[in-house]
Amino acid sequence: EKSYGELNNSQAEMEHKITERTRELNTILILSPDGFVLSNTDNNVVYINPAFLTMTGLKADTLIGKSTHIFNELMVSLFDSKKMNNIEFINKGDTQQLIYLSRPASRILHVNIKTLLGLKGKAEGYVFYFRDVTHEKEVDRMKSEFLSTAAHELRTPLASIYGFSELLKHRDYDKKVSHEIIETIHRQSGNLKKLLDELLDLSRIEARAGKDFNMANNSLEEIVKQSCTETEGAFTDHKVDIQTLKYWPTLTFDDDKMRQVFINLLSNACKYSPDHKYVILTTSERKKNGYRQFGVSITDKGIGMTPHQFSHLGVRFYRADNSGATPGSGLGVSLVKEIVSIHAGEVEFVTAQGKGMVVTVWLPIVKS
Repeated sequence: EKSYGELNNSQAEMEHKITERTRELNTILILSPDGFVLSNTDNNVVYINPAFLTMTGLKADTLIGKSTHIFNELMVSLFDSKKMNNIEFINKGDTQQLIYLSRPASRILHVNIKTLLGLKGKAEGYVFYFRDVTHEKEVDRMKSEFLSTAAHELRTPLASIYGFSELLKHRDYDKKVSHEIIETIHRQSGNLKKLLDELLDLSRIEARAGKDFNMANNSLEEIVKQSCTETEGAFTDHKVDIQTLKYWPTLTFDDDKMRQVFINLLSNACKYSPDHKYVILTTSERKKNGYRQFGVSITDKGIGMTPHQFSHLGVRFYRADNSGATPGSGLGVSLVKEIVSIHAGEVEFVTAQGKGMVVTVWLPIVKS
């Protein structure tokens, strides 16, 4: 038999272990980014961790010691009534569900309610576990929207290619009509290739985060002027009026990627400008946040954008002119912004409906 002293030591050791274990659990719950609320057998709230208070904006003193009925009412007051049909989220038994909050900010929370069992398996309360899944749901929504739009954009040239090739296969046309059909198939094949190339470029750039860019110190002068010449060759009804500063400072950039940026922007300017209207290219310099930047601006006399259209600028597949009259994939601006961002630069847009667009690419100056 153990002596009285040994029993006391054993009890003290057990109490110490329990205290340590409680401290560890409290630390984990305090540091957790997920919310936890505990209730006891009397259905009163006995514990709330800081993350839950941050998620909901509720105060601990309005909940600790209060019934789960009050807890439910306070949570319901935060719900987005447009998205929440069932306002009773605390039910008997273990449940899982999504709840949508409109206050203190728009959030989507995944709630997992579990019965808290004692050592003898008897219910001793509930654990409410809250995980903020707002970002996950938004990413899922964006993925679905992107795939749906991409499928639609890919289907358009494919349908044209398939339809006209079927006509050539099953009917005999004279040389002139056959040539026109072949030209259409070739044009739509080119549109499809361009769309896929831009999609692949975007995915590679995002995946590699610029690690495969061949950065070097150079002047943009040659690339910008070559891009103007190439654009004028593709858009014979348009000319680029180059009005640059006398000097071109040294910048750090990838030649091919920056050529892609300027050809894309110049092509857009020509597409949306009336025929025989000049596209103007200018350069400038500024100081921002203590750093010097060199800017290349492209100004067109096109259709411009409404505030609503402007708010969607850079969204993949979004096009201000969705009538189909102006060719394009709706990926060009996204690609430009991604490339310039990796060069530690920024792209600025200034527009007004019916008054055209000014796009400026700003890049850090290494030296003059």
